[in-house]
Amino acid sequence: MKLLFVLKSSNIQTMRKPTPTTAFLVAIIALFPLFSVHAQTDSVAYVFQDAIENNVANNDDNAFSYDTEFEYLQDFIRHPLNVNKASQTDFEHLKLLTADQIKAILKHRNLRKPFITLYELQAVIDLTTIRHILPFVYVDSDVNDFQIPVREWFKRGKNDLISRIEHRFETAKGFEKPDTEGGYLGDKNRLYLRYRYSFGNHLSYGITLDKDSGEPYGKSVFDFFSFHFKISDIHKTLKTICLGDYSVALGQGLIHENGFNIGKSAMALNVEKSNPSLSHYTSSNESNFLRGAAVGLRFAQNTEGVLFASYRQRDGNLMASQVENNPDKSLVISTLQLGGLHRTNNEIADKNAVGLVTLGGKVQRVLRGGMVALNLVYNHFDRTIEPQNKPYNLFTFRGRQLLNISTDFKFTYKNFHFFGETAFSDNGGVGTLNSVIIGLDKKLSLTILHRFFSLKYQAINAQPFAESARANDENGFYVGLEYKPNRTWTVNAYSDLWQYQWLRSRANGASIGSEYFLRIAFKTKNTEGYLQLKTKAKTENGDRPDSSKTNVLIDKTRSQLRFHFQYKISKGLELRNRLEWSQYEDETLSNGFMVYQDVLFSPPQYPVDISVRAAFFDTNSYQSAIYAFENDLMYNFTILPYYYQGSRFYVNISYKGIKNLLLELRLARTYLANQKTISSGLDEIEGNHRTDFKAQMRFSF
Repeated sequence: MKLLFVLKSSNIQTMRKPTPTTAFLVAIIALFPLFSVHAQTDSVAYVFQDAIENNVANNDDNAFSYDTEFEYLQDFIRHPLNVNKASQTDFEHLKLLTADQIKAILKHRNLRKPFITLYELQAVIDLTTIRHILPFVYVDSDVNDFQIPVREWFKRGKNDLISRIEHRFETAKGFEKPDTEGGYLGDKNRLYLRYRYSFGNHLSYGITLDKDSGEPYGKSVFDFFSFHFKISDIHKTLKTICLGDYSVALGQGLIHENGFNIGKSAMALNVEKSNPSLSHYTSSNESNFLRGAAVGLRFAQNTEGVLFASYRQRDGNLMASQVENNPDKSLVISTLQLGGLHRTNNEIADKNAVGLVTLGGKVQRVLRGGMVALNLVYNHFDRTIEPQNKPYNLFTFRGRQLLNISTDFKFTYKNFHFFGETAFSDNGGVGTLNSVIIGLDKKLSLTILHRFFSLKYQAINAQPFAESARANDENGFYVGLEYKPNRTWTVNAYSDLWQYQWLRSRANGASIGSEYFLRIAFKTKNTEGYLQLKTKAKTENGDRPDSSKTNVLIDKTRSQLRFHFQYKISKGLELRNRLEWSQYEDETLSNGFMVYQDVLFSPPQYPVDISVRAAFFDTNSYQSAIYAFENDLMYNFTILPYYYQGSRFYVNISYKGIKNLLLELRLARTYLANQKTISSGLDEIEGNHRTDFKAQMRFSF
């Protein structure tokens, strides 16, 4: 076998191609932003923490479970990509390389000789990026997974069994009220169970079970059940088979995409979507997936396709039709529910309220330097979708069926990488997104993106790069920049401008918005940090109506200034510090600040990892809240808004001293000094503190 290198500042050391266990340890030591986060898959999300924080902060009403979202990187750790044989699509699936970097790797490989060691990548990409991808790639010119018979995939893979319980010690109002008055029907415990068998990126099957806090115990204890089976690369023509629950990503997300939408983040150039067209689904999120069957096909050497069919029941708000003389006598759906919560009689009445059939496909042709694809999605509901009669809902989808068709492309010419998608809905609406990433030189890269979604454009599961949660009535222009003057410093910046020509739920008229971001980051051998400035302005309804009792549009601006610093004291000890200010301005001014100290302790001589945080914050209101990513248990990602005056503490402990077994505990407590209650509605807690406990077991064999 060829050799895998371990990065050092002054020389090269070599070792045999690692076993999965060794690769996992290499990941801890070498992966630039991850090596201190107790050696677990959820630490992978630390790379994307800025994107996750932004996603949660911008979509308060659209809950998304981030568990297992970055599980694909765990698969790459166990079965790394062969740099000398991986395709452009394989590299794109890592989500850690830009289009220019992928092009440079492929060009070097094709025009020169295969890479002998990964250290040669320094000839085409920077050292920081190499550290990013190190645990997920290797160099080998001989070994190929196709040499392993398919029947062996079912024997030589890995089994993972995860069980988790979560409990909040304080009692919310929903548990005190009787169910006849709208109280919760179940107890406070949240239960989670998952089994998965996998062989690299070729085979995966398993089940996921989940019961949320407040949900009653069903016939099988759990409220949510998910099953998946996926097998890939079994035949030159039949590339992939997915059965059960799966996710689909088409183009740039204008007509359909399941999963986490990265959007705007400190990775200013990462605006292109490059998710696999078909993926297995293992998350506990109860809304964002398809259920049925899908296949990936290779029609010819340069032509591939995807076909999928899904039927699943969705949660929705049931109500009587508001349309006069409506021939549809049955109840209609005003809104599709995304939270997946079934704790009260009303929530249970909305459970599985509407059936949804989704059919679609994709044909893709690989061309010299790029590709072009044609995508189609058809959705049919068994109940009528009828949004409430509000002015801002005038152009919102209503009816029972919707057909979308689109074409997307990407191609590279010299230092220019172009990509985009243009889509149509069957009511005559159009949406288009087009972008170019330019490598100005080895130190400076630029991306420019324009998107336009017409008033009439509609799509059920669209997730394009956009400001709004739905691809409708938006005209925006984004410019991102990355500058790396040397190995120590990196500058990322972007600006985004957008406008809406119709009313929105929080704007009684045409509105505009802007966002500006700057991050200056540094990294040395044992330290890294950054200074970040972000400001976002929107025109929305003010709280004071004019004489006609109509809310007046005003400018609302949120600004944040952050300083983050982390220092590796020793091999098993790291400190992280953050200081952040926030300001929110509308008709009044709200300010806030937050400071936290993280201690991450992973002593090499003991099978224990510990991470601790102490955070203190003081904000005038929720509007000036500060969002912060928290280390959590494996496959758990916590992003909370810190607001009002108080403190938050948590400790995570993981023990891996028993072969094949990982045991984890988490205790977190929030204290608000100037409040008598925490949260609101049925989740309101009497008192000024909230304490959460989690325990998790992972058995791998």
